[in-house]
Amino acid sequence: MRFGFALFFLISSFVLTGFEITHYDTRDQTWFYIYIPYKEIVKQQTDEAYQAESKFHVFVADNSGRIINTAVFTVQFKNLVPQFGLDDYYPIIFNTELAIGEYSLICSWSNKFELNQPSRTYLFSIDKYKRRITPLLGIAHFGGLRVVPRQLKGYSQADSVTFVQGYSVVPDSVVLHLGSKRQTLKSEKPEIQITVLQLETPFVTIYSKGDFWRKNLILFSPAFAFQSRYNSKEQLRQLVHIIDKDTYRQLKQIPSVELQEAINRWWKSIDPTPQTPLNENRQHLYKRVLYADEHFSVKGLVKGWRSDRGRIFIKYGQPDNIDVEPSRSGKYHAIFWSYYQLEKTFIFYDKGYGKYELHKKWLD
Repeated sequence: MRFGFALFFLISSFVLTGFEITHYDTRDQTWFYIYIPYKEIVKQQTDEAYQAESKFHVFVADNSGRIINTAVFTVQFKNLVPQFGLDDYYPIIFNTELAIGEYSLICSWSNKFELNQPSRTYLFSIDKYKRRITPLLGIAHFGGLRVVPRQLKGYSQADSVTFVQGYSVVPDSVVLHLGSKRQTLKSEKPEIQITVLQLETPFVTIYSKGDFWRKNLILFSPAFAFQSRYNSKEQLRQLVHIIDKDTYRQLKQIPSVELQEAINRWWKSIDPTPQTPLNENRQHLYKRVLYADEHFSVKGLVKGWRSDRGRIFIKYGQPDNIDVEPSRSGKYHAIFWSYYQLEKTFIFYDKGYGKYELHKKWLD
């Protein structure tokens, strides 16, 4: 199948911090996996060595904004000569008990060597459909530092590897498969630490009361985080803003079970640097979708990427100029987004509860 495309990306000035967030709901716990690129937290100390002194703050809030849980994580070291890539991730694992409802995870960090204090707000919901087992995460240890490598070979270079598995069942046994080798553990703790010299596509099988579950190791990437947050049908709806109509019709006809792979193939076909792990075009769209969700969502009404402002932002990026027309109540009655290069101005009217609708939608 051949796909055509038409990318409408413009250079944007907005900044989105580089860490990624995924979450998984088991029967009694919600697990958050937060991945921070080392390059975001280190400062060069000498020609070869790095240092870091950062605090990472996590807040869980309910739909009313009430803080339910908090945690603080510290990253501190000196004279680090990394045996891993600075694009690899420092992992934070945080779990809490949440009832059914809508929530936000607010993440921020302070860095002793930087004035800027980046933050992210991750919106999510808990429904009645919960999994018993989370994906298998491998944390490599390099001289006391925790690292999630982008590639499998990064694990084989580590001093040891801790496998983290969240589950709500009480396991009879946990079997870790490392190529032809197997290691059986009897433990209720969701962490398995072993020394690994050569790592071959590991997976874990959990047995409990006659049932079993198999989970493969996560090879984490921004694309994985994005696909954990948005299903394939949502990704297709996001693509409609940047692809031509024929390509959209072709993708829409693909069965749901095959759609994610088809979307992945399409992104691969337009990767400007196929020799590198990062697809810049894909990452650019992902940043816009995440930004739209974090800034234009109206809780209980509409997700940011599906709003009118989100749709325009995904397609055209950050406007060159933003004007507002306040109402008598002091709230913004209308917002004007101007794109000088495109010679376009979009007007959004406040329809209540912070939901802004685009004036004359048919002109876009």
